[in-house]
Amino acid sequence: FDNFKPLNTFKVAFFQFIFACSLEVLVVVLLLTRENLHHTCGQIIVLLFSQTALWLITFILDHYYRASHYDLRLYGHFHQHKKLNKIATCFLYIVSFCSAIIIATIGLLLQIYSGNICFYKNFNSPTYIIFYLFSIQIVSLIPNIINYMISVSLFNQLRPLSDIERHECWFSSENQTSTEVGYRLESEAITSFLEKQADLIQYYKIANNDLSKRLENVHSTLQHRHNVGDSCAQQESNVTPP
Repeated sequence: FDNFKPLNTFKVAFFQFIFACSLEVLVVVLLLTRENLHHTCGQIIVLLFSQTALWLITFILDHYYRASHYDLRLYGHFHQHKKLNKIATCFLYIVSFCSAIIIATIGLLLQIYSGNICFYKNFNSPTYIIFYLFSIQIVSLIPNIINYMISVSLFNQLRPLSDIERHECWFSSENQTSTEVGYRLESEAITSFLEKQADLIQYYKIANNDLSKRLENVHSTLQHRHNVGDSCAQQESNVTPP
């Protein structure tokens, strides 16, 4: 019986990858058209709107990733849940950190250049600095997205056993003589063991809550059918024969 549930976040991550690449292409296009906009702030405004859109999309997708990764924990894939959560969380951290740096840099440049930062005299001009920061952000973000897509793809292809199932297989092996409760391997650190125990408790807690809800639904359905049957029987008994 295969109860493996694939993780359906690859397409979303691929969309995020395409969007990030599109923003980097936008930076190149804006730099190529800089000769026609020597003294306007249109390019910086476009870049700021792009940064806002990037942060908003990353923020929304971060919640989607967390909700999807929760299913991994629900089905006992504790290690994979922690691994993918750590990678996906980096997306929001990178974009948020770079957003703060870009805003602070723009404020500092406005003070240094007395409010006039929309010019391209050389490669250390204010506009170039802002573009550099934006590009560094995208270059840092893309490898993490690729790493996440590879991890999700491998997870879905390999269809590994959950940590609970691996523990049960290991514990039921003939060579297993330990009487220790849990699924700690020999020479494993006690902190890792305690983390696994916490994950195990959380897993069974969620499973019990889910089972309780299902039993309540079954009970309410049976109770409803029983009440309907009683009412029908009572109506039939009240009807006098012709």
